[in-house]
Amino acid sequence: MKLEASDEFLKTRVKSLPEEKVAGTHHTEEGLNRRLPLYHKHNTMEGIALTTNFFEENGIEVFKLKTETITEDEVFEAIKAYIEKVNPIQIIKIKKAIERDIQEVLRSR
Repeated sequence: MKLEASDEFLKTRVKSLPEEKVAGTHHTEEGLNRRLPLYHKHNTMEGIALTTNFFEENGIEVFKLKTETITEDEVFEAIKAYIEKVNPIQIIKIKKAIERDIQEVLRSR
């Protein structure tokens, strides 16, 4: 599952959060400005999203949802509908792909 939004949208969203919601958390503008470059550094290579690439390479459908033009409720409804739709074969594919990658990592040590 990948929720898609531009960096600018995320920054605007964080700026609009009420102070009482972010007090004492890392959900602040400073926190996002610190974490966002790290996310991009560790989750992309040459413009390719590594987090979804793994699943796509293993024939596993990746649910992608552009979140900039829909409400939070619509995001949750879309996720709920997707989860209800995922069939057991998809789950088995995911487990096998992850197990195979774990074995490869263990063998390379």
